[in-house]
Amino acid sequence: MDQVDEERTELSREFHKLKEQITRLQRERDLLQQSVLEKQILLDASIDTIRLVDKDMKILWANETTARNLGIPPEQVLGQTCYKLFTGRGRPCRGCPIRKAMESGRVEHAVIQKENVSGFEGETYWDCYGIPLKDETDQISRIIQITRNVTEKILAQKELN
Repeated sequence: MDQVDEERTELSREFHKLKEQITRLQRERDLLQQSVLEKQILLDASIDTIRLVDKDMKILWANETTARNLGIPPEQVLGQTCYKLFTGRGRPCRGCPIRKAMESGRVEHAVIQKENVSGFEGETYWDCYGIPLKDETDQISRIIQITRNVTEKILAQKELN
């Protein structure tokens, strides 16, 4: 076999290796897209409002329940702070578990009583969690917010007492 044939053979091997790598990467991309879709469906099906916020408490992502409870399109949720969006306030709520989670680096929890929450009338109670997410340097980069309206439960307990 002369040098040209050897080069063609080598190029053919490299081509097949690249083709296999491309096929593998396409499969991995498809699996990743499926995983993202499944995550979105799962989070959107939750009765809880679930949001991802940055360190300034601006909403980066929110599930459909969040937008539905507020009665606004999902794209209007993004970029707003939770306290402004839900209560019209200019600062975080007193006892905010998100703030606590940013300070402690741990999962924080609180039941918060609020008046005039967007999308709800009168006094409401919210079971709130702040879950810190850390980057590769172990610094908090974002927070997951999970809240559930527990007004009926709290008011029923008050009535029983």
